[in-house]
Order: sequence, then C-alpha cells, then structure tokens
Amino acid sequence: MRREPVFDPGARWVPARLGGTAPTLEQAAVLEQEEMARRRARAAGR
Repeated sequence: MRREPVFDPGARWVPARLGGTAPTLEQAAVLEQEEMARRRARAAGR
C-alpha cells in the first residue's frame, strides 16, 4: 500500500491532487509566459 505524505490543507507548494494549490507543470508554464510578457511590456515602456 502506498502512503501519501501528510501536508497542511491548501498549502501553495503542495500539488492540487494532494490537497494543495500548486499549479500543474502546464499551468505553471502558462503563468511564467504571462509574467515574462508583462515584464517585457513594462521594460519596453521605460
């Protein structure tokens, strides 16, 4: 039997499948691309 580690419910670094709120790798990639676009736009406006 496989036992999952016990984490605080809602911890942002814990994967959602274990009860946390961390994004999936796919979601994290989208978030990172959006952040980089915002940074480029801010830098271009200087």
